[in-house]
Amino acid sequence: MPDWQYRPFPISQAGSGAIGNNVSTTANDIITPGTFTVTPLSMANIIVGRLLNFNGGTGSPEDVQVLSITATTFTAVFVNSHSGGYTISSQRTV
Repeated sequence: MPDWQYRPFPISQAGSGAIGNNVSTTANDIITPGTFTVTPLSMANIIVGRLLNFNGGTGSPEDVQVLSITATTFTAVFVNSHSGGYTISSQRTV
């Protein structure tokens, strides 16, 4: 087979475009509208700029963009209140 017909596509965990870096976690913070800091069960794959979906618990589902992070929290601007056990997920890799 000629070299130009087949080239393997390398998959890597390095960088922000890696495959397999979706977010799937939960939190129990009581969130109020405005800028709020959330403490999720896991910070895996939560990075600045990522869009996250908040669903379940109380409050209407919404997508928020991560503004800042620490080792255990992230901050975003919320339109809705959220409480109870809700899920935090991303739809795509960044």
